[in-house]
Amino acid sequence: MKISILCLLIIISNVVLADTHFGDKVKVSSSVAIESIISKSSEFKGKEIIVSGVVEKLCVKKGCWLNLKAGDQSVRVTFKDYGIFVPSNFLSKKVAMKGIFDLKIESVERRKHLLEDEGAPRSEIDKINEDKKIYSIVASGIQLI
Repeated sequence: MKISILCLLIIISNVVLADTHFGDKVKVSSSVAIESIISKSSEFKGKEIIVSGVVEKLCVKKGCWLNLKAGDQSVRVTFKDYGIFVPSNFLSKKVAMKGIFDLKIESVERRKHLLEDEGAPRSEIDKINEDKKIYSIVASGIQLI
């Protein structure tokens, strides 16, 4: 019985001590909803922004990218210099982040690779046959809120 209680305490302490912030500090109080940025995307292209949103999808292999839900759209988030890896418990959570906003073309190959990272079924991956215009952020910091 003592071993079971010790294991439970270790698990609880790991949950409590789990990181909620990665990379540069993010001034959460300055964050703007990602939908606001998308609605004025041409004004923010190439600029550093602080945004908040809900993590819709993420790389289940490494945590090296995620998608923020933005109404009926999403924003692909990668991390500066491949320097941040977020845990899978960020999925469906609200986050704030600091990064550079952009509009990019994502190739067929890249789209398929990202679906594989996400754990999508082969039937969904095989349907990809054209490049897609996407909103993106290269983030230097992320914080659960």
